[in-house]
Amino acid sequence: MPFEAYIPNYPLVFPYRPYSVKLNNLQANKKLSIPLLGYSEKMKIISKKLKENKIKLQVDSLDDLWHISNLISKGDVVYAKTFRTVELKDADKKQEKKPVRLKLKVEKLNFDKTINRLKILGVIISGTPEEHISFGAHHSLNIELGSELTIEKDWKSFELKMIKDAQMARPKVVIASIDKGQADIGLLKDYGIEYSSLKANIPGKDSESKEIHDAETRFFHEIAKALARYKFQKCILCGAGFWKDNLMDLLKEKYKDIAKDTLVENTGSYGRNAISELLKRGAIEKLVQESKISEETVLVNRFLEELGKDGLCVYGEKNTRKANEYRAIETLIITDILIREKRNTMDPLLKSVERNKGKICIVSTEHEAGKQVDSLGGIVAILRFRIE
Repeated sequence: MPFEAYIPNYPLVFPYRPYSVKLNNLQANKKLSIPLLGYSEKMKIISKKLKENKIKLQVDSLDDLWHISNLISKGDVVYAKTFRTVELKDADKKQEKKPVRLKLKVEKLNFDKTINRLKILGVIISGTPEEHISFGAHHSLNIELGSELTIEKDWKSFELKMIKDAQMARPKVVIASIDKGQADIGLLKDYGIEYSSLKANIPGKDSESKEIHDAETRFFHEIAKALARYKFQKCILCGAGFWKDNLMDLLKEKYKDIAKDTLVENTGSYGRNAISELLKRGAIEKLVQESKISEETVLVNRFLEELGKDGLCVYGEKNTRKANEYRAIETLIITDILIREKRNTMDPLLKSVERNKGKICIVSTEHEAGKQVDSLGGIVAILRFRIE
């Protein structure tokens, strides 16, 4: 009895965590549980009142949480519904959590993708109902999927551009690295890549050819079923061997709807390294221009090329500020971590770069390109001309 993919019948599974399941051909009735990954095509703006410096957003995805974490800084004001523990006069019950709507002045925030939550700590400056509010007290807002949040601040043009970019519908791109008995599948998100892995025991060369072929075919069917659940617009099969080609042959024969939006790319590496290799060489950029993570990777690679030939680039905060004084910055690349940690000192720099007609790219440290920028101080720039 062949094993089959078991997929829960609900639209989203959160939180998402990378995992690996081993398929044993000797346990043919074992079921494989594959998470159905959620994807929000664009951020939803509920209301936008720039004369009052207010924008109300709805959180529908992990990407939304990541974007919002880069929009909020210390001193901003946020509004959201939450629960607050209040003292009761009833002797039998001293405390109870009551629903309230709070307005906080932000002191710090923490984005945790492992539990799909943005935690905002601040001081209460107003709220309703007033009998449950302790003005001046500290409170934490846990912004999760399904939350609505109003942000009030002096909006910078690059922040409004971030929101505009987040509203753009981006194609869902999936990359699958295929090797013998191993498939690493990566879903490209704005903040990074979400991975899942499938494994199977494929008999060795000493086994009969029919046994090997049957095991490979069963495994390829499992991969195809997993890919189908993503409902992607574009898919790339990659790897160093012939396994990706064999899988593509099966897709063309048995899964034509998947095959029509899938192409094959050769890589010199396996697993997740193969996916990183594709991003670095711009293969995804050629496939779909709107992929944010691909755009960031190509941009960082352009900087690294300039760095390798001692060309038109600088890195580190001191050198970047100096380049900006000369109005030499064509594109400034800064990590999301540096933005959050040093927002008050970075904001004037970003605003100045904008005034000087420079472009700004905020990269996520959840993927390789962002990690490379982080290793160089979290901020780098591509220049219009060389400076002393």
